[in-house]
Amino acid sequence: MVDDIAHLVTAGRDGDLTAYGELVRRFQDMAYGYARSLLGDAHLAEDAVQEAFLSAYRHLGDLHEPAAFPGWLRRIVWRQCDRLGRRKQPRPVGLDQAQATPDPRAGPAERVQQQELTRRVMAAIQRLPERQREVTTLFYVNGYSHAEVSAFLEVPPTTVKSRLHAARRKLTKDLVEMVKHTLHEEKPGPELPPRVIRRLVTEAKQAHSVSDYRRLLDLCDEALERIEGVAPSGRRQADTSQLLIWRSEAKAFGQHDPAAAGTDCARALDIAEDAGDREGQRKALQALLMTCANAGDWDGLERWAERGSTLAAEALQEDQDLAEKLLGQCEAAHDLATRADRHWQPGLSGGFTLGSVAVQRRGQRLRMLGPRARRESGRQRDILLNLSQGTPAYVSVLMLLRPVLNSMPQSLHVGAEGRCRLEPMETRDWLAKDAELSHVNARTRIESDDETVDTPAGRFDRCWKLVTTISPPRDFRPALGRHRHFLSVLTGTVAAWLAPKVGLVRLVWQPRGGRDHDVVLTEFDVHAGGDEPIPLHVGNAWHYRWSGQMRATVWEVCRVICAGERGWRITSSTEVVRPTPQQ
Repeated sequence: MVDDIAHLVTAGRDGDLTAYGELVRRFQDMAYGYARSLLGDAHLAEDAVQEAFLSAYRHLGDLHEPAAFPGWLRRIVWRQCDRLGRRKQPRPVGLDQAQATPDPRAGPAERVQQQELTRRVMAAIQRLPERQREVTTLFYVNGYSHAEVSAFLEVPPTTVKSRLHAARRKLTKDLVEMVKHTLHEEKPGPELPPRVIRRLVTEAKQAHSVSDYRRLLDLCDEALERIEGVAPSGRRQADTSQLLIWRSEAKAFGQHDPAAAGTDCARALDIAEDAGDREGQRKALQALLMTCANAGDWDGLERWAERGSTLAAEALQEDQDLAEKLLGQCEAAHDLATRADRHWQPGLSGGFTLGSVAVQRRGQRLRMLGPRARRESGRQRDILLNLSQGTPAYVSVLMLLRPVLNSMPQSLHVGAEGRCRLEPMETRDWLAKDAELSHVNARTRIESDDETVDTPAGRFDRCWKLVTTISPPRDFRPALGRHRHFLSVLTGTVAAWLAPKVGLVRLVWQPRGGRDHDVVLTEFDVHAGGDEPIPLHVGNAWHYRWSGQMRATVWEVCRVICAGERGWRITSSTEVVRPTPQQ
């Protein structure tokens, strides 16, 4: 037995996840029983055991004597219990407090009886002295032998026997049998190893959310190794694909290794395709597009964009929303990859965005949906970002045009006004949560219908001029400095000039705080679209140049890529270049 444990520990230390999984299966009940005796709470005990096995795996190399694993693990469990106990002090377990684990198949009367019985049993165990309680719980939770309990507690077998004998004397014969049955029924099931993996995935998600790439890489490596020992399932495939995507980001941004990042993304895509997981395919392709664009691999970006467009077409009948979003990102990536007059390259300050937004008709008015797809379908945002620090997060004409279109008056004549509520152009979940800025108010007034606008794309006569004011709710009171900062970015005034049968030819964004942004049309390819403010016909395209924004210059291409009963989708690809200090 001791030699067998030592062999498993040595193999696990060398990276054999199957061997470590066997150690988990052998000791999980003992670790749970010990944690249960310390904490007096089944749920806290399970949490402590999960944390203990994760910690043990990470520090397995520190165990110099593999045969000493049982006692070493017990000390780790004790530390986790101590940590959890200090965080949430367990209450003494009395007849009215002990947790019950009734059989779900039992009727109401039987469940009440089982709960009462379990309360009696757990209260009796909890009344035992600590050392007797430990031995009793370990001995009965899974029928461990005196030798096994002795090795775990690091006390002689005779001590185990004497403590167990003393505990039995305090319990009645009937109660001893009930203790054995209750502890055996309450112990965690065989799903503990997968739960440990789920915990790693959760920790990796947290590291990803704060861009802690070093920790993210370590967690993904560990989880991907461990997941090999789990039986194949849809959950395993989804977790593997997601972990590979996160690891690709850690390699791309943390290690600056785009080749390795691309390999992980391609593998994630293959796994998602084998599983028929459309959402997984979309996420993997997103990561591939970002990886290629970040590395300046324009040929690779075009190749993956074409593959993504094909997958979007295949998914159209199953999930139109997902297919359109994927198509939007891929078509925007294609525009970025094939751009003739390229401005941004890796190494330059600035970056790019790739994305799309949906446009719908509401009565006589067009409504542009926001970038926050999370509220609409529970999925990720439509817009992919890679912008250097200090550049506004949503550099797109579409985001600035959105409050104008959505609050446009139903009747188009000079002096007409319209209003609407909408999510902020730049969505910040923590801002909405901390400051309750769930929406902003937009009010649009038609100032003129006979403006002349000169742009690099030509002179446009008889343009509509619309002025939109974006303001926070009246009762909004920014609580922190960061709230006031983002409020200065999210609110302000947009002036837009729309030319008949062309669309937007100029836009000036005056944020509440900061410099004005001037956007002008440099090129357009508009074939049809009727009398809409924005001619929405598949294939119509507009090229814009921004200036004045954070001392950056932005080049943007917008294109209508699909139309149907649900409305239209317009893509946006931007290049942002900020001058270096020497410039």
